[in-house]
Amino acid sequence: MDSASAGLQKNLSTLFGEQLAKDLESWETPSGEGQLLQYVDDLLIATKTQEACLEWIVSLLNFLGLQGYRISQKKAQMVKQTDIYLGHEVSTGPRTLGQDHKGAICQTPELQTVKELRTFLGMTGWCRLWISNYDLLVKPLYALITEGSRDLQKKQLEPLTS
Repeated sequence: MDSASAGLQKNLSTLFGEQLAKDLESWETPSGEGQLLQYVDDLLIATKTQEACLEWIVSLLNFLGLQGYRISQKKAQMVKQTDIYLGHEVSTGPRTLGQDHKGAICQTPELQTVKELRTFLGMTGWCRLWISNYDLLVKPLYALITEGSRDLQKKQLEPLTS
């Protein structure tokens, strides 16, 4: 995909998400406790009971159908105790990082280039909620990026790994 197509796709996703949010404002939620979270085209319903969850899902699907939206049956996941939503494991307990994300970080090979370092910092930045003093820990890594070199030298990394 060229950059123009990627930019168009991003804009379409943003516009779609904004329109969906606007349409959802007129949805009358069922009685009982519940919460609807939206991120672009991802929707998450959280309720206290399975029965309430089913009631909310049926209500939402009927509403969206009447508004002209189509829901992918393959992508839909319903009535789960735990789910991954935007890379976070969501359950009745505290928010945690998904195993896939943890695995990707742990499987990162030794960094050789500034581009690889940027990718690594992007992955770990997503985890800053779970890493104490994250900003202090990565400060030396960001200093390596600003030095302007494309390749990381072993001597640059030695103080960080000892």
